[in-house]
Amino acid sequence: MTKNALLSIFFLSLFVFSANAQDYLWPVQGQKAGTDIIKTPQGYIDGEHNFAKLFIGGNSGDTIVSPVNGTVSDIAIIYNSSLKNNNTFNINSIENWNEAIERVKANQKDAGNIKPKFICGSITIITTEGTKVHISGLNGDFRFKTGEKITEGIPIGIMDYSYHKITEPSICVSVSSKDSKPIDPMTPFGLKTTFIKPGEAKPIKRLSKTDAKEDYTIYFRALQELYPTFNYLIPEEEQEDYLTKKLQMIDEKAKGDSIDYSDYRSILSQDNSRIHDSHLTRITPSWDNEMPDHQPGIFMGIVGDTMYCTTATKDYEYLIGQPFLEFNGYNADSARQKMYETINEYDANVEDYKKYGAATIRFGILFKPDSNFDAVVMLADSSVVTIKGHDFKKGYPDYRKDVFTFLMKRNPRKNLSMQMLNDSIAYLDIATFQLNEIEIDSIRNFINSIDTIPNFIIDVRYNTGGDIKVMQKIYSFLAGESMKLNGYNRVNKQGGFISFEHSLNYHPESNPFSDYLPHEGKNGYYQRNEDEYLINPDSLTNYKGRIYMLTNEHSTSAATALPGLLVRNHRGVTVGRETRTAYHYMTANKNSEIRLPHSQIVVHIPMVEIVFDTEVNDRVPYGRGVLPDYEVPLSLAEIWSEIPDTILSYTLGLIDRGEYINYDNPFVSPEVKAVSEVRIFRFKWYILGIVVLIIFIIIISYKKKQ
Repeated sequence: MTKNALLSIFFLSLFVFSANAQDYLWPVQGQKAGTDIIKTPQGYIDGEHNFAKLFIGGNSGDTIVSPVNGTVSDIAIIYNSSLKNNNTFNINSIENWNEAIERVKANQKDAGNIKPKFICGSITIITTEGTKVHISGLNGDFRFKTGEKITEGIPIGIMDYSYHKITEPSICVSVSSKDSKPIDPMTPFGLKTTFIKPGEAKPIKRLSKTDAKEDYTIYFRALQELYPTFNYLIPEEEQEDYLTKKLQMIDEKAKGDSIDYSDYRSILSQDNSRIHDSHLTRITPSWDNEMPDHQPGIFMGIVGDTMYCTTATKDYEYLIGQPFLEFNGYNADSARQKMYETINEYDANVEDYKKYGAATIRFGILFKPDSNFDAVVMLADSSVVTIKGHDFKKGYPDYRKDVFTFLMKRNPRKNLSMQMLNDSIAYLDIATFQLNEIEIDSIRNFINSIDTIPNFIIDVRYNTGGDIKVMQKIYSFLAGESMKLNGYNRVNKQGGFISFEHSLNYHPESNPFSDYLPHEGKNGYYQRNEDEYLINPDSLTNYKGRIYMLTNEHSTSAATALPGLLVRNHRGVTVGRETRTAYHYMTANKNSEIRLPHSQIVVHIPMVEIVFDTEVNDRVPYGRGVLPDYEVPLSLAEIWSEIPDTILSYTLGLIDRGEYINYDNPFVSPEVKAVSEVRIFRFKWYILGIVVLIIFIIIISYKKKQ
């Protein structure tokens, strides 16, 4: 008997009922807790380690019930390709499990890496405490909407087949925390658990040069292989030289045979000026985010072309609002350039997100290492002031001007907020496009209720995106004429990704893009979905009034696509600042989490380039985000929150003055424009002819009366 088999038997032998209270109802209707358990956490399934899943067997046809009271947060059709990864397929609210499963099976019949028998329904129920209960292995005539309330004991499906390495009927149950970390799936059922909570990672202080170089090479090769727009940032012919120089930097920073962890991390951070994207992130281990012993005595930001003190502790309160000629030897231009090098969460040539960083918190890069945030500043009169950093031993710094309300506007808020600002203005705040169907229905109902209201403000500031399908549905409630965009999705490869060896969420043998096809004369593999790029107005809900959409440097992903569609269809105006995601393309979807084995840094790499428009003109220059029709530049007054809401106040002024679309539609083709101009020309002559004829008739009539 193999070691793995012995371990599996050992963990199963630990399974006995405990004295723990049973918080969850057993999911197989009519069965006692613990009946027909197939596999528990920390066992093995055909040599594959099972970290946190509970597999429960039974008979085909057994009814599966909800083990908890809660809300449906996710429904999908899935195929568990491994215990860590699955293929996910959408299900809509008019389909039951069986209908959706059969549709997916028909579409996947030629996918050689998928065994159709094990395609099944999956539901996630979130409790009032925020715990998520995931159950897969379902079929049957059951329909659910995301956002739907669900009660303990209600049937949710029929037992099907949950995993291709378990040949008998089964369901898979797992539980996760609010932040989606796996937690014990057994104790809530009153069972003695085999689940072992992962231990805290041991802090890494230094890396050997060999390990540091290996990690960086893994990181760089993963970007080359997985990230579809990497060549846009670093041209292909420059990439090997770039890698060589970065490895040389590790040698230069090393002391002896090893490099300090913080020095290695700074080498990665220096990539930001070349490798940046609103969806591409690096996550360092939690122990690498310890608070420093000191905080700055002042905050400095560049607003417009001038450096200002934006806030300060009591000792330096007199400096607040004063302009600086220099800060730690940097003038405004050199300080801005240095800060821009550290900013990476933006696309292409987007500007306003970089301006936001330079105006608020990126000034930390201007301090010397181990300086305790001491600073030397030159004021406008050329006098020099030495600023001492605040020691935490004296307590938390008491900053005298409120900039933190502005900085914390990204804090979680309601997904949706809808209200009437007055009799002629409706307001909808959308904090995320990760909305459930109940929330989408509430937007529809609100828009139907404001059908006669002339002005509609839609706010997507501080919205970091979500489901593009949700965004498109909301746009259909606003759309003018039908619009077809010449868009597509592109990836580097169909499968065979070497980098998946280090992926936390994709198996090395995964083939996630089997439905993408090559395009003659072009690099990569393409998927064109006509339904996705043909945007039609909703037949039941369609607002006809004026639309003012609020954007800023935190409008990302789908929150760039929505105002982009508005601009593209000449349907409304945007007010505020440039979005963080590029208008013409974004890299998103099918994100791979690559963990660098020695430094434990996780790189979040989006693998799909999504192009939703190929039109380029002065209104939508290539490489920029959605630019506002009415710009509201970032100001000290906004940072200090002296005006309740700068962009909203400006918009209310536009509405009060009756200002709206004030430019010709730049997306009308020359041919259509020419035809339109001819028609207008003919129409003018037609009207003129009618007027002349009327005048002639009046003159003749008058003469006859004489």
